[in-house]
Amino acid sequence: MTRRRISLMIKLALCFGLGAALLHLGSHLAAAQTSPPPAAAPAPAITAPPPLALNTPDLAPPPLKVTILGMVAHADPIVQGVMAFLLLCSAASWAAFLFKSFTLAAAQRNTRAFSKAFQSASTMENADAALQNVAPGAALRMWRAAKQEWDLTLRATGASLAHDQTSRLLQRLVLAMGSAQERSLSQLGNWMGLLATVGSTAPFIGLFGTVWGILDSFEHISASYNTSLTVVAPGIAEALLATAVGLFAAIPATMFYNRFAREVGKVTGMLDNVTADLVVFASRDVERLHQ
Repeated sequence: MTRRRISLMIKLALCFGLGAALLHLGSHLAAAQTSPPPAAAPAPAITAPPPLALNTPDLAPPPLKVTILGMVAHADPIVQGVMAFLLLCSAASWAAFLFKSFTLAAAQRNTRAFSKAFQSASTMENADAALQNVAPGAALRMWRAAKQEWDLTLRATGASLAHDQTSRLLQRLVLAMGSAQERSLSQLGNWMGLLATVGSTAPFIGLFGTVWGILDSFEHISASYNTSLTVVAPGIAEALLATAVGLFAAIPATMFYNRFAREVGKVTGMLDNVTADLVVFASRDVERLHQ
């Protein structure tokens, strides 16, 4: 009887303990369902990493202000030499222009003065007196060469000349005046070769500088790994400046050459007229001697 009571009491204690445990667990579950879930912590903001700096060598030249002096100062040494040579050619062309303008104007003025003074002479003997006030020039040199031949012939043959001697005398006068005329025209032709050379070769010299400058500019562009306009434009502009300087030297030289060629042709025609006038004058004087 006692054992039954003890076992019954143990069973009851176990049942009470198990019931209390179930009640405690149920209360916890009910509290968990009715209470709101805890707020989640804010996620950290994701920021973009800073851009990576390219570790490239600073081979590109700094941006330049494109001016004439700036382009000349930063150009390749060979391009600078080409431009300096072309500027010297241009200066020589302008010096030739000033010199030949004065020389050709003086030659035309002296030839007109000679023709005007020679018309007042009546014989070969008194022509020297009529030409005393004429400034030295090509026409006066031609007259002196003809007068020298005239005097030598009359001194050798006397005052009277045969028909064949008269013809040979006039031929010698023409040859003497022609020789003097050629020497004078050779002096008037000075500097013409320079103008022709500058006018014909300066554009190609400038083009050589341009090609060299462009090749040098491309080499720097390929080394800098930069094809922006601020890098490309200065080098190309420096190269093109050589062509501009070549044209600056060639265009005036060509214009000067064409003008002086016309002026020399005009002086040549005036001297040819002087030769014809002297031959006619000498032939009339020979006829006077035959009378």
